[in-house]
Amino acid sequence: MRRKRREEMPMREPDKPPTSRWIPRPWRRRIEARCENRCAYCGHSKRSDLVFDHIVPLGSGGMHVERNIQLACRWCNSNKGK
Repeated sequence: MRRKRREEMPMREPDKPPTSRWIPRPWRRRIEARCENRCAYCGHSKRSDLVFDHIVPLGSGGMHVERNIQLACRWCNSNKGK
């Protein structure tokens, strides 16, 4: 089975959030700028340790929208809510 080429893929409306947890590149850039490439909890700035984190978890009713995503270091993200 061959993969669809980019030209064959249907375009999403830009205002609609994606249906998966994948974060579009423009969102990533804006989130990184908003968070100043630092963990929202502790301020850690080593880029390889930062992950995108839902502020209100999807399992708790949070939405997969840009304003509900922030940067967190792996330690803070894994220990959040404990």
